[in-house]
Amino acid sequence: MLSGEAGAALDLWQAIEQESPQPEAIAARLICTLVSQEKADPWQAQVEEAAVSRAFLQWYQRLARVGTRQVLLALHETLAVWSAVLPTAGRVLEAAVAEAQKAQPVAAK
Repeated sequence: MLSGEAGAALDLWQAIEQESPQPEAIAARLICTLVSQEKADPWQAQVEEAAVSRAFLQWYQRLARVGTRQVLLALHETLAVWSAVLPTAGRVLEAAVAEAQKAQPVAAK
């Protein structure tokens, strides 16, 4: 996924999530699903949304650090879709995007 091949990593993350339904695996599977333009089904395990949202945002930060632009663009384009599944992460990313947009005109001067 960090190489930008989120679609190819989907099967792997689905298997990991089934074996060990931890927030990191659930978040990675959601990212791969969204980038693959498939329906982002909620998880079945008893894992709190806030924990999965934290993991999702950590994955987002890793993706940003390694420069996986296409994956990040896909996540931005599907924000409304995955925000319904991960409202905590959605609010954080929406606020960050809004802040970045405010800063752009200042940086351009």
